[in-house]
Formats: sequence, structure tokens, C-alpha cells
Amino acid sequence: QFMSRPLVDQTLDDGLDPSPFVANQVLPIKKRLGGAFPDRIGIGRSDNVDVRIPLAQVSKYHAYFSMTWEGLWQITDAGSTNGTFVGALRLGKLEHALLDDGAIVTLGPYRFTFHSKDGFLDVVRGRVNTA
Repeated sequence: QFMSRPLVDQTLDDGLDPSPFVANQVLPIKKRLGGAFPDRIGIGRSDNVDVRIPLAQVSKYHAYFSMTWEGLWQITDAGSTNGTFVGALRLGKLEHALLDDGAIVTLGPYRFTFHSKDGFLDVVRGRVNTA
């Protein structure tokens, strides 16, 4: 599974150097070696999360991804300061939402698109075919 940033995004003006994290970057959603909480994939600003997003308005441990018993992906807000949204829905602390392929996930002011592996390949194929 992957998250990608939109090509045009005006939300990078947060005081941090945007060079390590830019628009149109693809982030694999995967467990880091030795990561805590084997049942979830943590996302946030801290060095010890699974998916690191070094932007000021992302909490140190902002949210986490997990799989349901049915094999569907979901995201859960971990008590973030600036909120976790799926589409227009703001999640409460420890509230989760299922993620469809192409879902817009917003962490604070930063927008991402959630992609399944197959959905991401379709996006790449579409860009190659239009180039």
C-alpha cells in the first residue's frame, strides 16, 4: 500500500526544509524493521514511527494503519493535535475509517492519496501512457 502527495500542494510552508519531503512523493505503507506495535503501521513526525512525515503540523505519532479481519485497510487517529481526515470526515481520537483505493487522507493540513498496490500500478501505468 502507498500514500502519495498531490503534484500541486500549497501546504508545504510550515517552516521545515521541504527538500526531504516534497509533493508527488510516494510513501510505502510498511512496517519498519524493529518497529513497535506489530499489529499496526504508525505514521507521524517522530524518528521511531514506521512511516515518517517530517512536517511541523504532523504529530509525533499522528495515526496508524491496520488491517481489518476482512483484509481491508483502515486508518486510526492516535490523538493527533491537528487531526486526521478521510475525505471530509475528521476522525476522533482512536476512531478509525476504512480506506478505499484513491481515498484522500489528510494529516493536519497535508493531503495524501491512499493507493492499494494494484491502484498504484494503475496510476503509474496511466502516467506512462499519457507521457
